Amino acid sequence: MKQISISKIFLSYLKENIKLLSLLICFFIVYFVVFFLNKSETDIVLYGGILSFCVYIVYLILNFHSYYKKIRQLENVLLNIEYSAEHLPEIKNLSDKLYEEIIIKSFKNKTRLVSEFDKEINEMTNYYTMWTHQIKTPISASRLILENDDFKSKREIQNELFKIEQYVNSVLSYMRMNNESTDFLIKKYNLDNILKLSLKKFSSQFISKKLSLDYRETNLTVLTDEKWLSFVIEQILSNSVKYTNNGKISVYTEKENELIIEDTGIGISAEDLPRVFDNGFTGYNGRTDKKATGIGLFLCKGILTKLSHNIEIQSEINKGTKVIVKFADNNLTLND
Repeated sequence: MKQISISKIFLSYLKENIKLLSLLICFFIVYFVVFFLNKSETDIVLYGGILSFCVYIVYLILNFHSYYKKIRQLENVLLNIEYSAEHLPEIKNLSDKLYEEIIIKSFKNKTRLVSEFDKEINEMTNYYTMWTHQIKTPISASRLILENDDFKSKREIQNELFKIEQYVNSVLSYMRMNNESTDFLIKKYNLDNILKLSLKKFSSQFISKKLSLDYRETNLTVLTDEKWLSFVIEQILSNSVKYTNNGKISVYTEKENELIIEDTGIGISAEDLPRVFDNGFTGYNGRTDKKATGIGLFLCKGILTKLSHNIEIQSEINKGTKVIVKFADNNLTLND
């Protein structure tokens, strides 16, 4: 930034003080007219006028010096405003104080927004990096399966393609979740219809891992978004299948406003439970399963919050996990 010249500062000073200068000129004119009408001695009138003018010139010089210093300080602040809003000129009146507060508040808001943006970019970069490594696994597995020409190949490839589809849906949902234009279509849906479609998608996964399914119809109609609720249910089922090596997965209701998905898997440790919905948190299970991104439950929590639903998790190590999706009482009705 080019430094402002002294002449330009002086012209700006005169422009800002033009009203005061005009008023003082008027006072001088009144001063001379009054003395002239009173027929005072010319020498005395001139002496008084010259003395007053000299005092005013001294005032202008001193005031301009303060104005000049203030401009230079503001230039210095402007050069460093990217890093700090400190070192503003000394405040001498209320209006300047308010301007200072506006500048400091604006700078703090800008710093906060930049920090939030950097955090989002960092989280997104970390997630996409993990996702890229994660999706390589089913792709590589599909290639290996294709090399073996046997009757199991078709089902195995279907399982790997299903995983790829889940990963793609996950990253798309991650991108859309914080978008203000997220396409929610809220209306009443039969919860069992949503559940049956989601469970059907996982049928090959159940067969592949030899897991049994205990599904009890809920007979509920829910005010929700079908696509986003289906995504949440599938994320929960995906975790249940991934971390359950034997036993069963149960889908049922105990209360009219709750959907429960329970498994007999490896469970979640007590110290990890409070953080399972944090973005990127994988816990002990995630550290064991190197492919975990820690994004699934974070997405579920965010989506359900936007839908005015809630989610809770109860779990014990080596005993299994119970995920409870809660609907608002005024958002559901029993089916006939």
